[in-house]
Amino acid sequence: MKNILFYISRYPGYGGIEKVTSVLANYWSKVIGWKVYILSVQAQDLNLLSELDKDIKVYFLPKPHEISSSENIDLLNQIITNNNIDWIIYQDSYAKTEDLLYAVKDKCKIAICEHNLPGCISKQDYLNWKTHKVKSIIDFIHKFTYFKHRLKVNEWERNRRCNLYELCNKYILLSKNYIPLFQNITKIKDLKKLTWINNPTTNNTINVRKTEVKKNFIFIGRLDDQKGISHLLHIWKGIEFQHPEWSLRIIGDGVKRKEIEDFIKKNHLSRIFIEGFHPNINEYIDNASILLMTSIYEGWPLVLFETMGRGIVPIIFNSFDSAHEIIDNYKNGILVEPFNINLFIKEIETLMNNNELILYMSNNAINKAKDNHISNINKKWIEILK
Repeated sequence: MKNILFYISRYPGYGGIEKVTSVLANYWSKVIGWKVYILSVQAQDLNLLSELDKDIKVYFLPKPHEISSSENIDLLNQIITNNNIDWIIYQDSYAKTEDLLYAVKDKCKIAICEHNLPGCISKQDYLNWKTHKVKSIIDFIHKFTYFKHRLKVNEWERNRRCNLYELCNKYILLSKNYIPLFQNITKIKDLKKLTWINNPTTNNTINVRKTEVKKNFIFIGRLDDQKGISHLLHIWKGIEFQHPEWSLRIIGDGVKRKEIEDFIKKNHLSRIFIEGFHPNINEYIDNASILLMTSIYEGWPLVLFETMGRGIVPIIFNSFDSAHEIIDNYKNGILVEPFNINLFIKEIETLMNNNELILYMSNNAINKAKDNHISNINKKWIEILK
């Protein structure tokens, strides 16, 4: 039996890291019989604690804004000692909360999980620079001195990972395809601590087979630049007027919502609906047939397995290194050359005109989601935490 402590910046909460933490914690507690604890810096919604197994205890830092305070260190020491913790699983390699771990480095083993594409900060920074409009002299200077700034961002990416790698006993990526990226960023030669494990399917229900094609597309995610919202809008503009029987529902919210609303109004679109955030998305998934994903980059997107497990066929840009691990092209989904909008529209129309192909891919999508069920993913976790 193992005694595991998750250390996470925000829990309980609605994000992907929080979902994965809940799925793993519940499975280890209910099915495997491990003792599981969660230490959170702060909570987003305490009502979500009802989804946790009753045997899992959740702690909160007494001083969330002073990570290295003696009060926080004392609490972590007590948790480790009183519960004989074997492993701390640090879920936030991008959050600046790891200083607390240095105080207990020699008291138990530490696994650091990177829940995104290595180098994603640099990629997002480049995207911000590329799309930023010049409105002032300061903007002009920043725009044309960007590559000096980029060197600093790259240095930050490298130093942070090197420091975390030195701190931990295991450094866990989301995909085997991310190992070369990690190595290229860090230049670390001794990779014996480095490993990978896919996130498990987080949807409770798999094997909801579709017997009919429902003429709805669905998009699920934050409404921000990373998700390629501009691409999504132009793709839909190329679809709506040619195929009046189909609709698109956007599940999510974010900084780009106003831009979407303005685009809809300007282009007189009538069958694109912004539904906002919903804690239970299955009702929307079950009323759709095709998922559109236009992300600039992803890590191991949970939404793919959440929807594929219920028979949704994904069409996505092949814009991140794990995409072809998840999607077997034209078997359980479609990969599109990034960021070819015209080709994306063409692939959509191929599906829209072939119900048999949609249902064929739908059944294969369910089978793919089963491969990522927690019962399969846990085998790798047992190997890592031995």
